[in-house]
Amino acid sequence: MLPLAFSSSDGLLVQMGFTQLLPGTGLLVGLLAGVLLFLLGIAGGMLLFAIGECFNVLIAIEANTRAAVDLLQKER
Repeated sequence: MLPLAFSSSDGLLVQMGFTQLLPGTGLLVGLLAGVLLFLLGIAGGMLLFAIGECFNVLIAIEANTRAAVDLLQKER
């Protein structure tokens, strides 16, 4: 969406205060912003996945600890 918003004759960049622009600067800024947002989305998704996997590891540790305690109590 950003490449489309910034590509229209650099008007959005002029409104932001950038007055000395080369032709096509808006499209380039839009593409770079789009790629940056895409990479940030990938990093955020990977972070969210890693947090979910940490919860799975903690649940597995708890289950193994409970099983070990049950096994030790049966031996007594």
